[in-house]
Amino acid sequence: AFSSFSSAKKELFDFLWRNSSEPEGRLMLADAQSRMKDYDAAEKNYLIALKMDSLLLQARLNLATLYSMKGDNIKALRQLKIASAISPDNEQVNYFLALLYTEMNDLQMAETYFKKLAATSKQPKVFYNYGLLLEQLKQDKKPEAIYLQGLKSDNDNIDLNYVTALYYYNRNN
Repeated sequence: AFSSFSSAKKELFDFLWRNSSEPEGRLMLADAQSRMKDYDAAEKNYLIALKMDSLLLQARLNLATLYSMKGDNIKALRQLKIASAISPDNEQVNYFLALLYTEMNDLQMAETYFKKLAATSKQPKVFYNYGLLLEQLKQDKKPEAIYLQGLKSDNDNIDLNYVTALYYYNRNN
């Protein structure tokens, strides 16, 4: 079984290398390397893809994620700021920025991005994380409004229902 995995892996990487002369092919190669935990090679190939096409948003997002995983939040933030300049209303870019600012403990900037997201998003994770941030910032009743806004778009979401119930429980104890 292991030899068939090795054979399939070799075949995959041969295919990816043959297609790596285009930015999207280089992105696919970097993604595969990242999934195989070859982070140095993945970083190198994300950068090459971006050199080929500086507007390739997914390469920038994946590179930012890679930097964040490696603990280099400054490099991650740099990539996300460029991505935001390319596509200011991109929900994924803004969500990653909100999470990264939270991780960097710049809670005011995180709140700015979550607020922007909450105006248009239908993603439960946005409201879940935004509400938790507001609770952390001790924003009185704002978390409740955010949780309820999220439940309007997905009232069956387990995580949002749980965090809303927990919010009410903690407010009454």
